[in-house]
Amino acid sequence: MGSNCPASQWPLTDHENQERPGCSQALAPGAVAPGQLTWLLAMLFSPDQIMPTLKASERFAAIREMVAHLVRVGRIRPEDEGAVVEAAIKREKSMSTGMGFGYASPRARVACVEDIVLAVGVSPSGIEFDAVDNLPVTFIAMFIIPANSQAHESILMGFTLKFPEIFRKSEFRGQLSRSTSAEELWSILKPAFDACLSTGA
Repeated sequence: MGSNCPASQWPLTDHENQERPGCSQALAPGAVAPGQLTWLLAMLFSPDQIMPTLKASERFAAIREMVAHLVRVGRIRPEDEGAVVEAAIKREKSMSTGMGFGYASPRARVACVEDIVLAVGVSPSGIEFDAVDNLPVTFIAMFIIPANSQAHESILMGFTLKFPEIFRKSEFRGQLSRSTSAEELWSILKPAFDACLSTGA
């Protein structure tokens, strides 16, 4: 599962954010060609990126489970799985992304992707995430973005500011909790993700 793809923490310093060699030049299926920035994150989001019943009971296992799923559905190359997991866990150890109300948003910056890669995981029983409110996390939105793109970073930061406001609404959380399939979750999440980006994050 190892890879020579260099991993990075979030955020990087200007020095760390320089071009990094070592990754395969071939893109994973569904990835965007170099130079073609995808400005609408929701365009890269489909039901196959949703896991409606996560098995993990703690945050690092959840990250591994979700990255493995992205490999299975062709969003991450198998040879890059280890580097993506390493970057996401390293970032999570530096500060928990458990934002309260059962929501967490792990993220990683790596040179192995050309555009944002998103995975969503739901845990009906809850996952220990060292969240700010000390409550178990039931909904995870994990983002993997290119290590050297300020444009993609801006998209993610805008989403990170807006989506928690939507998630705090009990009606929205109730809709998610009543959904049992990836397709149902997608039908609820896609409009919410679109709304987070509608003002140009």
